[in-house]
Amino acid sequence: MVSVRVSSVKYLEVDGHYVIYHTANGTFPEYTTMKDAYGKLNRSYFVFANRSALVNLHYVTSVTKDSVYVGEARIDISRPQRKPFLSSMAEFMGGKL
Repeated sequence: MVSVRVSSVKYLEVDGHYVIYHTANGTFPEYTTMKDAYGKLNRSYFVFANRSALVNLHYVTSVTKDSVYVGEARIDISRPQRKPFLSSMAEFMGGKL
């Protein structure tokens, strides 16, 4: 088992029965559900881009209409999550989006 600092987690994605933690120090899989992984995180900084991806707003480098970029990684924003994601991003940035 690897211990990962929450502050180093850039984003999480689901791959089968695993949640993959993408961190500043590499990727780490955990056999768990996204719901359980989400429960371990600071919810004010992590926002769902879609059902399979959870993004740390501290690491967002750009946002387009349909995608969010975390460094070089492009993550699709689903239609149902678009408004809540953009709202959370705007609030995180102090209302400037």
